[in-house]
Amino acid sequence: MRSNFTFGLVDLNNPGFVEFDSYKRTYRFSSNLIWSPIPRIDVGGEYLWGRRENKDGEYGDATQFQLAVKYRF
Repeated sequence: MRSNFTFGLVDLNNPGFVEFDSYKRTYRFSSNLIWSPIPRIDVGGEYLWGRRENKDGEYGDATQFQLAVKYRF
């Protein structure tokens, strides 16, 4: 069994003439867990979360969950 965690941040220094609803900042977090029940098979899941913020302070969140199964020939 193995796992991975990531965190990312983008922060822009917008000039004064940029519109207030312009992109300003993004946060992103992801985590996964992968299990190999036998040597040729991986089964895993991953959770992702992100937030976008605009220059005017408005923001929105998004989440995603995905599953995967891999067989190596």
